[in-house]
Amino acid sequence: MKLAIDLQGAQLAGADDVRTLALAIAAAADTHEVQLLLNAALPGLADLRTAALRVAPNARVQVLDYIAPPADALSWQARANERVRDFVLATIAPDAIIATGLDAPPNSATVRTSSAWYDRTFALLAAASTHAAPGAAAHLLARTQSTATGQVIAAAATPTDSTSTSTAGPSPALETAPASAPAAHTLADRWQLPSNAVTTLSSDDAQAAGTALEAIAAWHATHPQAAAPRARRKLALVSPLPPERTGIADYMAQCLPALMEWFDIDLILKQSKVDLPEECKDLPQRDVDWFDAHAHEYDQVLYQFGNSPFHSHMFGLLQRHPGVVVLHDFFLSSVLAYEQMTQAMPHVWTDALFHSHGYAAVRAALQPGGTEAATAAYPCNLDVLQGATAVIVHSEHARSMASEWYGPGADRNWHMVPLPRSTPPALDRAAARAALGISADAFVICTFGFVDRRKQSHRLLDAFLASPLAQDPRCELVFVGSNHADTFGNRMVETIRNAGLGQRIRIAGWTDEPVYQQYLQAADVGVQLRSQSRGETSAAVLDCMNYGLPTIVNASGSMAALPNDAVVKLAEEFETSDLSDALTALYRDAERRATLSQNALAVIAREHRPEHAARTYAQVLDETLAVQDQTLPALLRDLAAIVPQDDDSVRAAGALLATTGAPLPRPRQLLVDVTNIVRHDLGTGIERVVRMQLLELLAQRATGLRVEAVYLSSTGGRWHNRYAPQYCCRILGMEQVVGVDAPVDLLPGDILYAPDYEPAATVEAARAGVYANLRARGVQTAFLIHDLLPVLRPEFFPPGADARHATWLDTIHANADRLVCISDAVRQEAQAWFKDRPNSGDNAPAYAVVHHGADLGQAPAPTVAGQADAELLARMGKAPCFLMVGTIEPRKGHLQALDAFEQLWREGVNAHLVIVGREGWRGLPDDERRTIPRIMSRLREHHELDKRLFWLDGVSDAVLEQVYRQSTCLLAPSEGEGFGLPLIEAAHHGLPVLARGIPVFREVGGTAAAYFEGDTGADLAHAIRTWLDDFHAARHPKPEAMGSITWRENAQRLLAALTGH
Repeated sequence: MKLAIDLQGAQLAGADDVRTLALAIAAAADTHEVQLLLNAALPGLADLRTAALRVAPNARVQVLDYIAPPADALSWQARANERVRDFVLATIAPDAIIATGLDAPPNSATVRTSSAWYDRTFALLAAASTHAAPGAAAHLLARTQSTATGQVIAAAATPTDSTSTSTAGPSPALETAPASAPAAHTLADRWQLPSNAVTTLSSDDAQAAGTALEAIAAWHATHPQAAAPRARRKLALVSPLPPERTGIADYMAQCLPALMEWFDIDLILKQSKVDLPEECKDLPQRDVDWFDAHAHEYDQVLYQFGNSPFHSHMFGLLQRHPGVVVLHDFFLSSVLAYEQMTQAMPHVWTDALFHSHGYAAVRAALQPGGTEAATAAYPCNLDVLQGATAVIVHSEHARSMASEWYGPGADRNWHMVPLPRSTPPALDRAAARAALGISADAFVICTFGFVDRRKQSHRLLDAFLASPLAQDPRCELVFVGSNHADTFGNRMVETIRNAGLGQRIRIAGWTDEPVYQQYLQAADVGVQLRSQSRGETSAAVLDCMNYGLPTIVNASGSMAALPNDAVVKLAEEFETSDLSDALTALYRDAERRATLSQNALAVIAREHRPEHAARTYAQVLDETLAVQDQTLPALLRDLAAIVPQDDDSVRAAGALLATTGAPLPRPRQLLVDVTNIVRHDLGTGIERVVRMQLLELLAQRATGLRVEAVYLSSTGGRWHNRYAPQYCCRILGMEQVVGVDAPVDLLPGDILYAPDYEPAATVEAARAGVYANLRARGVQTAFLIHDLLPVLRPEFFPPGADARHATWLDTIHANADRLVCISDAVRQEAQAWFKDRPNSGDNAPAYAVVHHGADLGQAPAPTVAGQADAELLARMGKAPCFLMVGTIEPRKGHLQALDAFEQLWREGVNAHLVIVGREGWRGLPDDERRTIPRIMSRLREHHELDKRLFWLDGVSDAVLEQVYRQSTCLLAPSEGEGFGLPLIEAAHHGLPVLARGIPVFREVGGTAAAYFEGDTGADLAHAIRTWLDDFHAARHPKPEAMGSITWRENAQRLLAALTGH
């Protein structure tokens, strides 16, 4: 049983009892499908949602946005709220509704259930109601103050026809019901219900929950939802028809006669000539322009979508006139790419790539040779799926692809109708062979469809040539279909010619339907192979089976589901020898061919006749019509009629639809917060980490997950998140695909991940309730902690940095579902620090550790090192080079390093020190920059600068790569880090490491780095001298043993941590 529990009443003041009872029912309903509904306009949302998540998963707890409490029950706001509530309930399609708050005072912000749901609504009262709600529910589940033990008075039942359905509010007469009357009688009278519609509940929560569920289940078992009588309807059928050269045209010609038994059909056409069966010739034929003007005259619209230009006009029609879509090909990329390249529909493919699959798909299409690869890789069908009122496919494989691409539940309104095949005309094998010039004793193998790589035509040719059949002059192989004049097609022709078998192997080319049927009758064996299934169902396989032709397939896509006794089924990835063996076995075994033939004919007769398909079509269209007024297009239409057209009202309605009205299916979003770098991308430190991580996340193709960069904004006077397409396109090096940075659309299950560090905006947004609002709506929040150094080592940071960082840490801890740390050392520090903070134990977040990547990742194409850089690199390489990488800050150990090398140079040690990093904190006055002014003074004025001391300020990635290769050892004397990215970057380049022995460096470097202790220049000088001795003796730790990962692996591990997969 599907159960919706409305928790509005549990959010009202003094509703602790009803809240406890409602959640107890949800917890006890473990054998039912339960959806919990909360009202965002009522208080207590966050706490109640937290409690709800203890009894139901995140996807089953839904927060509904409503317009601010209306002045009266008849206002446009109240009607709009009720319409949205109806829409949500229709998407859930509950068998029963448990409603709290139906006894709420009339001036509360609760949204009443419309009369359409009364018959299945059970009002839940925790005690005797002080407010009546006549007509708001057909049943009561009530605790009464006079019932101590609680017992079921009667099973809940639908009220009599005389029950009022008024929604005007409490009846004055009922308000004066005698207080001395029995509790059940009083409740029944006050709610205008018969007494047998009331179930009294125990004061014990567990017992009350069980009683309530038993009562509802008993009612449900005796009150099935009655289907309305079926009426003949007017159907607009949008499809190509014969003589168009597409299999979908032939398919519809077979379906039409059977569909006419169920519908009055008009044909919506974009073709000048139509060849139809005799019984269909009187069907009205309308062109697309006429249909655009008269679409409202039809009860329903049925679209036949395929991946060819025969369907191009349907994309616009579907957006204007939603209908049921028959999706013959899951991939629609080829037709959209074709229309864009011919300029018939500019940008249509790029827009579909971005809308369906995001930045990675668009970027892939822009690469050299990317058109063909992206067309094969990305379906580009989300607009069609979202515009469809229902989707029909021909196989469970096609249906499974919806969840594969767009996440669980993407196929919620999908239906499977097997591809129909009409009973073929009387077979005349001899006549067919005579017409085709095939001898009576020939053994003929046919494969049907285009000659191309996806249909593995070359594999069949190779298998035939490798089999004994090639040596038998009676055996023939015929490719019944067109061959493309491309590289693949030309190679096929050349291989056939070089085989020297003449007409025994031939490509017949495209054939019309009569000749196609002759080959089906003339053949002895059919072979239909596939690779890279795109969700299509092979009509040719079913044609072979329909003609009783023993058929060899491979288990690709929908063919994997064919019965094993009706076809010869190879593995999806088969060996050529497997196909040769299968051909040989069928050639030698006439009895097996006969058995396969009989079994194939039985499958077609049982599952694939047009009458069966038409009956299933009618069932699907009937179901769709029943909820047609509860679809998103219907909701938008109704709200347009309800909402006044002034700016404030339209804006309020837009907020109402922000989460409720999102088109479905829609993959979950991973929203990556880049608030700082979207404005100030310095390319170093944290910005470098955020950019690398974002680039790799954008490149990932995770099942049912779309990655978007977002940033915090206070535009319009309120804090909120906005998409960052302009920034994404800039770092990806591609043209802008979206015009504006729009506010983020959210749905439950989305994830906000904040790797960037913008503490002021984060704290202000939290104070404005941004994160609490996200979490209340089922959005998970995660923050990346780079380090706790400002609060643990405040002496290394500007004055006040410790307080600001502490405030940020407290904020993210209070607003995070998960905290991601860049090292286990940071995790331990964070847990220890938060342990001593006030309220830190309340709803503590989970932790994850994900190390940084070591490579330079997908950074934009680097510039080539110029002549000056080359000369500098040459000077550096004249002695052993110790490299320091990182922004120049007090904690990085630059002063100790300068002291150490000055001592080494005085002692005659031949070594160079190379410092790569920008001057830090340049926006602060010198008196707040700690030791940075002294470091910079020593660097700029050093007598060894550009001789044995080199400072590279802000070099490109290209130069940094060469510096890593030119250096002898990475020197990491930093006194505090969250990770130590230079260590793994150095190891990635094969560069040995000498680092201070702080915990995080030992975690990252392990035994693959050398370590030193001590705070003086002499301590470090001694360590360097020792390291050089070990290096020359090849005793130094080898960097290859350092366990580093790439940024791509970092992104994959991060996704696993955030999604739980």
